[in-house]
Amino acid sequence: MIHEIEKKEMVDIEKAIPEKGAWTVNERANVGQYVPPEVTVEIFMVSDRLHHKHFNTTVELIYYLCVHINSVNIRYADTKEPRVKFLLMGVEKDQFSTYRKGTGNLMESSSSLDKFRQYADSKRYEYGYPDMVFLMTGFDVYSEEKDGTKSLNVLGIGFVGGLCTQFFVALGEDSAGRFNGMHTLTHEAGHVLGASHDESSPK
Repeated sequence: MIHEIEKKEMVDIEKAIPEKGAWTVNERANVGQYVPPEVTVEIFMVSDRLHHKHFNTTVELIYYLCVHINSVNIRYADTKEPRVKFLLMGVEKDQFSTYRKGTGNLMESSSSLDKFRQYADSKRYEYGYPDMVFLMTGFDVYSEEKDGTKSLNVLGIGFVGGLCTQFFVALGEDSAGRFNGMHTLTHEAGHVLGASHDESSPK
């Protein structure tokens, strides 16, 4: 039996790295720099309580997340100079979501990402110094509009160009067991690697 994976319309937020205290790229510094033919991005995944409670065992969760990473690698298979591959380094089943901003089953995207960055940065050693940390959440991610209303169409958020810096995080919704977070993971990984939306100004 074949089931189609539900794919929601991708609405996400890209977040620029704050300038104060952040490194910037100097294009002259990269003159003559060797670019390897292949780059492996080591990613650590955090699954919050609302997400991982769906799985009976940790092994089931790991298998599920491995399918996500394999899906990301298929989508990045056409990259070249360098070719980009993702490697799952580890998984944390977080119980408390101390980084979450929001009430009920809601998670505010931008402020939660900032808190998750601090959370992940404090666990770099424990996580094995990954290049990127991704929060797979069972909460409903939203953004606050200028008029104070909540936009519940947001599926994820990530720092643009945060790879291998202190801004090496992104987060995204996933309905556990349904694999609908793989599109968000792929998209947010692109932001962390440095890609912006086509209509966005350079970060």
